[in-house]
Amino acid sequence: MDKMNLSSGTLLQYIIDHQNEYKIPCQQYTLPEVLARYVFLKMQKIQGHLIRQVQEKNSKEEILNKVLHRPVARWEQLMNPEQHLAYAIELFKKGAFIVLVDDVQIIDIDQVFYMAEHSRIQFIRLIPLTGQ
Repeated sequence: MDKMNLSSGTLLQYIIDHQNEYKIPCQQYTLPEVLARYVFLKMQKIQGHLIRQVQEKNSKEEILNKVLHRPVARWEQLMNPEQHLAYAIELFKKGAFIVLVDDVQIIDIDQVFYMAEHSRIQFIRLIPLTGQ
């Protein structure tokens, strides 16, 4: 299970991760459609995790205070799927990650591609090298 750190204020580090992949039904897609579904699925998982934390009586009080008792505006911003989708699309356009569908790279944000039940999609985060 992914380790979650919500104190950073962004869920993108969990949304775009080279270790994450998932399967979707056979259809024609564009990258924004796939990213929207992926963001929704990841946010559901995180929201479920937070709900379980609240329900556990033995949860650490520090975690609850840091994560769940933030001002409402901050919490809504943190859990806003449209904001995370827009950020993911922006990062793709800037080259922060690449997307492979059945080992073929998606180059353009509006490129149409087909996926079957056995297809595999991968999000690979690119990390800039420093120094020289």
